[in-house]
Amino acid sequence: MPLYVVDIGPSGPLIQVGIRVGAEFEAIGRGGAPHSYAALIDTGALRSAISPRVVVDVQPQRIADAALRRPGTAIDATYIYDIRLKLESHLSPGRWFDLAAVESAPATPGVDVLVGQDLLLQLTFLYNGPLGKLVLMY
Repeated sequence: MPLYVVDIGPSGPLIQVGIRVGAEFEAIGRGGAPHSYAALIDTGALRSAISPRVVVDVQPQRIADAALRRPGTAIDATYIYDIRLKLESHLSPGRWFDLAAVESAPATPGVDVLVGQDLLLQLTFLYNGPLGKLVLMY
């Protein structure tokens, strides 16, 4: 079982992730090349989110319309995309996780991906606040 230790900084647990199109879309030769992005692990997000930049770069398959509500804001219309996400770089070895991610620009500067509960529910993780560490096992 791979182990991934993350430092918890002032913005929270920031990691690098690889993003690619969903398996079915890739099998028919659609979408763009995989890329790596800065991500924030967001335990309060029900669904993982990708920024408009990721949508432009990776060109994933849009699979649904969605309503998005952030705390303290009105409901926004957006889209859900079929993606695969890898913890660490898209070039590193490891497992790709299939996700349906919502398109939304994260509020944290320099972050293009929010890792939400849809992925976290597939992992074992230990959040050690006093040590400033997050440990992911998958």
